[in-house]
Amino acid sequence: MFGLYRSFYDRVVTAAVNGGAYPAGASSVETHGGGVGGGVVINLVPRHLDIQGSILTGRGIGRYGSGSLPDATAKPNGSLQGIPETMLLAGGVFHATKALDFYVFGGQEKESTKTYTLNGALYGFGVPVANNSGCEIEGGTCSPLNRAVRQITGGFWDKFYQGSFGRTQFGIQYSYTERLTFADAATHFAPTAKEDMVFFSFRYYPF
Repeated sequence: MFGLYRSFYDRVVTAAVNGGAYPAGASSVETHGGGVGGGVVINLVPRHLDIQGSILTGRGIGRYGSGSLPDATAKPNGSLQGIPETMLLAGGVFHATKALDFYVFGGQEKESTKTYTLNGALYGFGVPVANNSGCEIEGGTCSPLNRAVRQITGGFWDKFYQGSFGRTQFGIQYSYTERLTFADAATHFAPTAKEDMVFFSFRYYPF
């Protein structure tokens, strides 16, 4: 089990006339965020199958995930607020022989909206004010807001030489990655992006 604590600092300059009737002036504002999580590795079948899983959930933790989703958004008064997010990972490794390992893992990093209303207008993260219609047109204007990134990957490692001169191994890995976005208010369309990747690896560990 583990915990994460963060502080967000910003400098807010408020005009004399503003929509929220906030006092005019300049000030430094500190807000807080963080999360809790845990991880586990289990040798399910001794010498043959290891499984593992982990989770981290909280506010303002985006940069601690491999997808580097946004950390914070601004409130109408200028102060920062952590964006809610949950990260999940699960998978396992099968030791077929002393030299051959197969593995598969899947994970997701997903953020929730964090919005505020001021004088009838929405502010914050996940506000449906964009128009995603251009995302369906080749060469069109497309700037959707990221909602989640998820991936599943699998592969193998073959340690084909292990001896007095070290270890040499070869591996192939496949991964499928998907990017999800927030829908807009104009078309209610939430575009996605998908990518397939294959990696070939050769490693030598001397002595």
